[in-house]
Amino acid sequence: GAWPLLAKYCPGLDAVPICRRPDRKRVRFAVPKAFVPLPPAPLPIGCVVLLRRGRDSKASLEPIDPAHALRGLLNGALAPGGELGVTAFEALTQLIGSTETYCLTYSGLDDAVRLISEACR
Repeated sequence: GAWPLLAKYCPGLDAVPICRRPDRKRVRFAVPKAFVPLPPAPLPIGCVVLLRRGRDSKASLEPIDPAHALRGLLNGALAPGGELGVTAFEALTQLIGSTETYCLTYSGLDDAVRLISEACR
């Protein structure tokens, strides 16, 4: 999982309680020490990045077509009631059509952060 990768960036992550989502996945909700509240208005989304972790994968960030990005987001999503409403689906497709979309392959978090920082400025 991602927890060992994040440990360097989030000291004390192993002490954060583990919660189980309705889809039975185990998650931790860690709040950074230097937490800064979000501004009152939503921030624009600059790019969408699908993640593909591999134990010994060479880090790469490849552009993908919007349909692939939408499929990836829907496959990894959890919606209340198990389905995505029309309004939410329209918002998601509008977002995908207006941003750059990528697939990030990585094993080390440092490489992943570097590639995303370079691409999504």
